[in-house]
Amino acid sequence: MIYVFKSVFDESVSVVFDETTLCDEDKKRGFAFEGLPDLVEQPGKFAVLKLDEAHNVLYYDYVDKSVDPLEERIVTVEDAIAELIMGGVM
Repeated sequence: MIYVFKSVFDESVSVVFDETTLCDEDKKRGFAFEGLPDLVEQPGKFAVLKLDEAHNVLYYDYVDKSVDPLEERIVTVEDAIAELIMGGVM
């Protein structure tokens, strides 16, 4: 049995995999599940575990990965260099 606890600050959750580390009071505050839902890899996205308290369901919300500004700048510079080289050849 795993226990899931919802954050008081946002929609994030914490998972305790070893229930023997929890006292009875902690177990009452948490949500008990047999396991985590199946994770589906999606290119360009990462999975965020969420809890639907009303239906006592765990699920993943797939969120777009943010683009690293440095990586974006490198691609822009590479494209500019390629354009200069191709422009010089013609």
